[in-house]
Amino acid sequence: MTDFQCHVYTAAEPGIFANSYLLETDDGVVLIDANLLVADAEALAARLAALRKPLLAAFVTHPHPDHFNGLPYVVPETVPVYATAAVAKEIEQSADAKREQWRPVYGDQWPDRYRVPEHLLATGDGVDVGGLRVTVHWLAALDRIARDLRGVPLLPGHGPSGDASMLDAQRRYLMMYRETIERLARGASSLTDDDKHELTRTMTRFSPDARLDWLVGLGADAVAAELAAEHREPAPGTQQ
Repeated sequence: MTDFQCHVYTAAEPGIFANSYLLETDDGVVLIDANLLVADAEALAARLAALRKPLLAAFVTHPHPDHFNGLPYVVPETVPVYATAAVAKEIEQSADAKREQWRPVYGDQWPDRYRVPEHLLATGDGVDVGGLRVTVHWLAALDRIARDLRGVPLLPGHGPSGDASMLDAQRRYLMMYRETIERLARGASSLTDDDKHELTRTMTRFSPDARLDWLVGLGADAVAAELAAEHREPAPGTQQ
């Protein structure tokens, strides 16, 4: 594999500290994620221009706006954008609703357009670009990936770089999150406002160094609905 230099652009708090990565090789630059707000996307584009090398491709790791919103401001139409089919589908289905939800909060800093990745990848697929080999690993393979990546530096979507222990910490956090929601929901498919406040307090105690605690409750109803559906499913071998 070609040697490369990794340049990190990290948004400030309004952009929820999202990371974008510019992987610079002798041949050009590969972009990983494109940030949330217009100002950050424009700053990322300026960082790219300062490298004075062509952008060869862009990859979107998952379909949250802080990873795809900035694409139209950073990636020319002639440059390919890669993602899994599931990520591209979710962007296409959710981007307009996300704009409607968040533009009253962010105003003109929320992009007025978006781009759906057009080059679709499946788990295990790899792309050779600029001398780099970029391979897709889906979340379901997390246990195996945690083993395979021991000793390999990891570059997360938010926060500083680290190693595979970050995956262990993320797993513990998600398990605590799900267990707390299950306790608070008591079988319901959503949480009350009081439940969400209690969830936030619990997760803040569990991870006191985490930032952006206002995000904790935003995904609670989706997880509660998922857990409620799991409880409604019949056990294997039984009949309804």
